[in-house]
Amino acid sequence: MSKEPIDTVPNPSGMGRPIVSEEQYAQWLEIMRPFLMQGNSIRYALDRTDLTSHKDTVYEKYRLGDWFADKIDTYRATMGEMVNSSFSKLNQIINDKIAQGVPLSREDTDILKFIAEKHRTSQPFFVTRVENAESKREDVGKILDRMETDYDELGRQAEKQILEANTPVQDQE
Repeated sequence: MSKEPIDTVPNPSGMGRPIVSEEQYAQWLEIMRPFLMQGNSIRYALDRTDLTSHKDTVYEKYRLGDWFADKIDTYRATMGEMVNSSFSKLNQIINDKIAQGVPLSREDTDILKFIAEKHRTSQPFFVTRVENAESKREDVGKILDRMETDYDELGRQAEKQILEANTPVQDQE
């Protein structure tokens, strides 16, 4: 637990206890920065920096959505941005190989596949599309009328299938 005094300023309402200063939040943020930049949670960063006694104050400030929250979100995004940058560089190397007619390795094609499937900017080009054809209720009857099926015979076969105790009789003929 931090033994240093907390930097405060008078409460703007003139009543109640003083509030934590912006400078104090900046100091706490700088202390937590290495852990936030690893993509860790605020709670983890507070725990690792021995600031858990201030967690409620930090969370209240974060919920305001001001500069403090913006900085925390920016720090926490660092890990993902580094991974994105790495994949971008690998993608450029693979693209250069293709331009030069150099055969791609299995790892190269796996990287391309990963980027095509996962990267948000690639998804409009490579997303797996599923189309659903909606049918109208009245069309189902028309389709059934066109089918040449003896429903009486189909019903008898189904009844035998349901009542048969041993092996199924389906497709036995």
